[in-house]
Amino acid sequence: MRVAGILSPGDFDHGRRSRFDLLILDAGERLPLAERGGNGPSDSGRGSRFLPETIVAGRAALARERINRAGAVFIDEVEPLELRGEGWVPALDAVTATGKPMVWEVRSGLVEEVRRRWVLQNAIVLEVSATASESLAALVRAHTDQAAARR
Repeated sequence: MRVAGILSPGDFDHGRRSRFDLLILDAGERLPLAERGGNGPSDSGRGSRFLPETIVAGRAALARERINRAGAVFIDEVEPLELRGEGWVPALDAVTATGKPMVWEVRSGLVEEVRRRWVLQNAIVLEVSATASESLAALVRAHTDQAAARR
């Protein structure tokens, strides 16, 4: 399946995420996204500072023309930054309008707020730590096939 979107893998230091990268799925490109610590206020409210040029690259990775070529879209992650209107917001608004099957990573305490903000009423919510990767892949494939059949 051809996919598009972004993932934000990270490095951990003593069990805490210390650095985030941005993986652009359709290009296989990996860019530095954020780090914890350093001087100045954090961008996320959780101690991370984001690189503006990588935010721009992430938004470009979620552009409609790239999303339209994909069978499914992955977005990791939607967090308080987006709920404040920052981060991936301009792209998320456009992505939800495409009708493509999507997988969003959202902190459990924010799921309902994210559902309301982006009108994701028919979303299936899974606790990923309790869901085997094979089950998640099968679920995405089933919804992708259903969406393709409707077109």
